[in-house]
Amino acid sequence: MTHADCDDVDDSVDQPATFNKLVTGADLDAAKTRRMRWLSQVCEYWPLKRLTAISDENMDTILRSYEIHDASQVNGNSTAVTVADHTGRIILAGSGPGHPDLLTRATYKAIQSADLVLADKLVPAGVLDLIPRRTPVQIARKFPGNADAAQNELQEMAIAGVREGKTVLRLKQGDPYIYGRGGEEVDYFRSQGLGDKVVVLPGVTSALSAPLFAAIPSTQRDVADQVLICTGTGKKGKPPAPPEYTPTRTVVFLMALHRIAGLVEELTVYLPTEHTHPDKGRGTDNVAFVGHEPDPVPSRRVLWPSNTPCAVIERASCPDQRVIRTTLEKVVEAIEQEGSRPPGLLVVGPACEFLNKPDRGHSWSVQEGFNGLDDI
Repeated sequence: MTHADCDDVDDSVDQPATFNKLVTGADLDAAKTRRMRWLSQVCEYWPLKRLTAISDENMDTILRSYEIHDASQVNGNSTAVTVADHTGRIILAGSGPGHPDLLTRATYKAIQSADLVLADKLVPAGVLDLIPRRTPVQIARKFPGNADAAQNELQEMAIAGVREGKTVLRLKQGDPYIYGRGGEEVDYFRSQGLGDKVVVLPGVTSALSAPLFAAIPSTQRDVADQVLICTGTGKKGKPPAPPEYTPTRTVVFLMALHRIAGLVEELTVYLPTEHTHPDKGRGTDNVAFVGHEPDPVPSRRVLWPSNTPCAVIERASCPDQRVIRTTLEKVVEAIEQEGSRPPGLLVVGPACEFLNKPDRGHSWSVQEGFNGLDDI
């Protein structure tokens, strides 16, 4: 190999995970120098990037791993205790709305120290770029019709990794427990006997941060005193029950833009399945109810006025963030003309106009770009 060839080799990528196994001695005489030989090999074979970034916590883990292995060798039983049994765990973490600066410090540390990263499809590229090049990464292979299979695949990979003693980072968009299926995953890992191996880290959810980056205060005195986070798409693609109109409420719909026309109709029009007031109880006018009164007819939900302000926020906190400000009456037409830039969400309520007075001469406005964190 020439000197030029050596320059092209990235030592943080080209070493297999098994390359840095602990040095063992064949007999008790070797035990006297085993620790120094082991430390020398760690310094020689670990990637330079990893050595320069080592923390006190990393050092404690390294020394503890050596002591466990060394004790098993001295006792003549190499299978008595294994590092894998001690260190394997699953970290379920939220990556925030998009901008890497919005990661929590805990999640950033998990990204840097994980042995394996299993990431959702929509985790932004800026966050994935923070993963060390030496760390294996698997992106969820989710597409229409394969969501459940992709979910199961990642869960099985996580279980296999933790049983091999690896720190597995299950990296999700936003916050794991806000429409991220985080609860389902924790429940599944518990069912596999790994409940004590799971750590859940919160993330900044786009349901609250995206309106902020679009200059929409989700709560505002005398304007909005409550926030409701909803999904626009229910299980298996079925529409969920629409929330009724409350004048002082801000509603954030996640996973809704692909069926925006149906969502707007559900908010502003009574559905065929909704109850209506019959003239006389149940059945026909001539039926007499014997022995009991008819069940009370539920009141009809309050529909959303078609002129309710709303905003479509796409790729929040990313450089290509886009905000479309309009009303429920015009939002479908606006998306059809402006196109879609997923992932995105819909915010509905009077808070959308508090800091953004509408241009009465236009049906909607479009705001491009995001630089809210550049100077911090």
